[in-house]
Amino acid sequence: MRSILSLFTLLFASQLLAQVPVSKAKWIVYPEDFAAGLEKPRYYRLSFQVREGLKNAVVHWVLDDVGFGRIDGQDIPRSLQFQERYGLSANVESMLKPGMHTLAFRVTNLAGAGGIIARLELNYNDGTSEQFVSNKTWKTSTQEADNWQLPTFDDSQWMQCMEFAEALSSPWSNLRDMTTFLTPDEQKSLAEHRRIREAKIAEILAKIKDEPPANVKVIYDKGKAKFQIGDKLHEAIIYNVTEAWNADYPNFQRQIQQFKNANINLYSMGLRLPRIWNADGSIDFKKIDKLFIDALALNPDAYFIYDIIAFVQPDWWLNKYPDELIDYANGGVNPRETDTLQRVRAPSYASQVWRREITDVIRRIVTHIERAPYAKRVFAYRPDFGVYHEWHYYGMASGMPDTSKPMTRQFQSWLRKRYGNDVNALKKAWGQPDVTFDNATVPDKANRMQRSAGIFRDPIKDRYSVDYLECMAEVVRDCLFDFNRAAKEACNGRALVGNYFGYFFGNPFPAEGWHLLNDEILDSPYVDFQVSPQCYGNHMRALGEAQPARMLAEAYRRRSNKVAIIEADSRTCLEPKSGGHTHVDTPEQSVATLARDFVQALTLGCSYWPYDFGKVWYNHPKMHQMFKELQPIRTIDADCRSNAEILYVGDFKSIIFSNVLGGSPAYTNPVSMLFRELSHTGAPVDTASFNDLASGQLKDYKLYIFPNLYYVTPDQVKVVQQLQRQNKAILWLYAPGYLTPDGASVQSMQQLTGFNIKQLPGQCKTITYVDGREIKSLLPGDLEPVLQIDDPSAEIIGTSRYGNTSIATYAKKGNAYLATAAFIDRIELRKIFQNEKIHCYNDDNDAVVYANSSFIGFHTKNPGPQTIRLPRKVTVKMLYPKQETIGTNIDQFTFLAPAESTTIFIYE
Repeated sequence: MRSILSLFTLLFASQLLAQVPVSKAKWIVYPEDFAAGLEKPRYYRLSFQVREGLKNAVVHWVLDDVGFGRIDGQDIPRSLQFQERYGLSANVESMLKPGMHTLAFRVTNLAGAGGIIARLELNYNDGTSEQFVSNKTWKTSTQEADNWQLPTFDDSQWMQCMEFAEALSSPWSNLRDMTTFLTPDEQKSLAEHRRIREAKIAEILAKIKDEPPANVKVIYDKGKAKFQIGDKLHEAIIYNVTEAWNADYPNFQRQIQQFKNANINLYSMGLRLPRIWNADGSIDFKKIDKLFIDALALNPDAYFIYDIIAFVQPDWWLNKYPDELIDYANGGVNPRETDTLQRVRAPSYASQVWRREITDVIRRIVTHIERAPYAKRVFAYRPDFGVYHEWHYYGMASGMPDTSKPMTRQFQSWLRKRYGNDVNALKKAWGQPDVTFDNATVPDKANRMQRSAGIFRDPIKDRYSVDYLECMAEVVRDCLFDFNRAAKEACNGRALVGNYFGYFFGNPFPAEGWHLLNDEILDSPYVDFQVSPQCYGNHMRALGEAQPARMLAEAYRRRSNKVAIIEADSRTCLEPKSGGHTHVDTPEQSVATLARDFVQALTLGCSYWPYDFGKVWYNHPKMHQMFKELQPIRTIDADCRSNAEILYVGDFKSIIFSNVLGGSPAYTNPVSMLFRELSHTGAPVDTASFNDLASGQLKDYKLYIFPNLYYVTPDQVKVVQQLQRQNKAILWLYAPGYLTPDGASVQSMQQLTGFNIKQLPGQCKTITYVDGREIKSLLPGDLEPVLQIDDPSAEIIGTSRYGNTSIATYAKKGNAYLATAAFIDRIELRKIFQNEKIHCYNDDNDAVVYANSSFIGFHTKNPGPQTIRLPRKVTVKMLYPKQETIGTNIDQFTFLAPAESTTIFIYE
């Protein structure tokens, strides 16, 4: 406690924070699109003069990502490491005689935005000094030339560098101490800025001390989630910064102020584990304290989620416990790999050593925060692990985790329970007469890739891999529970605890990386919220698209005390397109996209957080104004409950069988691509898991869509039969019920769906023809088995090509619809909706409508008049981008939609 309080003893100096100057040192790069320079060396040089009487000289540099630095062709001695693991400094006076010299760097950027930043300081005996910093005056080339590192080289044909970031910009300042790149004058200004900030915090903490205890819970008010923190209700809009809180960066300061001006005072932030967990086991709590102090100084009204960022681990831990690390069936660990999607070094989820040590760290971190003066402003904890924070298994893209010793031990233990310690049952299930509980191993690459039911795993023939994936899912679940339990117990249940989890859409990876037991995880008392980003790709995020969230939203609303948080990481025009996820060019387009994020969360009644990775994507007047206008809409006392008449039912268990390899057409087309089409039908659609449906806690719907119910148990069949007895309309995709605990079976499909179906050998495309019109998704693929609808009592709607013939693959029977080519488009969906008398708000197949019982969001790329049909006679007001009454006692209206726009209405 003394170490914390000592930070707050300075006198209050000013109500305003000192402004940190823009740094003279810049991140520089060859003037080209970043993508064009990836994995290609670029060359940089600066010539400078040294006078007589040099006392000392220091050069500081960071290369993003790899390369070397030299003076006059000689390697710079790495005599100093100025902070943590990153960046280098060196005393170089011995290399500098009076005269001309050249500082030269070769740099290769491996991902994203990268280049070089450097500062050279020359101090002379007469007390003077000179600063040489990286900026646009440096020369650069794509080609290495003879003697390019020497002062005599003629660089007149080289290009001038492009500046792309300041010294204190994110993400670099979040990974390392970048103040070394400030000139002495800039460092003095920063020190004054920090002094004033520390003085201000004393007054803020005194105010917090008088606040009531901040016990936190999720509540739903007319279908809309809110956070109750102490005795106050907060709208569930959060600005997520994660590891990028950058209180010293002027642009970040301005952005925080603009969120505060918009009355958005909830934030998510944290520190990476390697920055605070030391090799001796100690935790650098001063860095955690400083993070909160700096944050409260920027916004004294702020409340925080603290992110325990364990998805990267300290090198010392990885080196200390090599036998506790993940191994991969598809090539083993790549020691040079840094992308967690690939075969990186990381702890196995099954490692008891890792789980014991990390949960101890989590307890100590949370306990420290709970005892700190700022604890009342912490309303949640978010433990992160796995790929990109998100609890996907490391190496899930193609690495085939996890063949490590810890996972092998865990798998053997799991098998004993699964087969009741009956080794003969195990031998029979796997068809391996020599296997025992003591010699069973994690499936290798060949077994992992085996698909004995066409593009599916067979529940019987591929039991070996299926067993492992079920075990793996339980290991992920239990590891997450360990993390969350540690946090929940350390705060005595006061705060919320949650994670990135629950992804269903936009997740084309193999089953190894999935959140397969999400239903069980949501039922846990240690999980209060889950975060999921929106689907990625131009086909999902471009202007005019829906950018749907990746979770199944009704899973949270039905539980009433759990909340989904949409991660709205929409890139704005302030982020270069070279990063790969920017789909806008102007501030106006950016506003349309950000408003689309807002209204999606509003109509789903869930929370959301804008997330810009600390890169200040929202630092523009038009975006500031947008947030200021949207936030009050969230506070309107209106009914946000669902009025959807369609339920989309996703099945997590079937992923084990369909997602053998990445990009399976049995997932991509009927799941993600179909949902994209649904977003353009003008009708709201609720989403839930099969277990949510089976719970009996969901409302009634007219149409139930089963996009991937490939594996069914007798209990699941009973749930479907209940819907059929109630005469509910059902849309089936591809191979519903084809897989059962007894194996693959067309007969099971027929019993489940009511259609007569014939299985044909070979493959067919995910393409259907209806009245001569070709229907295919943006990502068509090959299907096996080929399933022909062979039912005289069914109305054949569409066919697919099979060799030189056509077969029926899309049909209607009563109010049941079956599409065995795994995809239909928005036009066919609208026909089904018309048949089943489902309300569609709008007829434009290119537009997107978000709607609930009170709000309508309309997003479009194209300008022109648009008609909105309402479910009853109501009063309608436009809330955004302007406020006006549209009409009273009306059941439809027409408005002029601007190009590339999002418009929000309320009807009551």
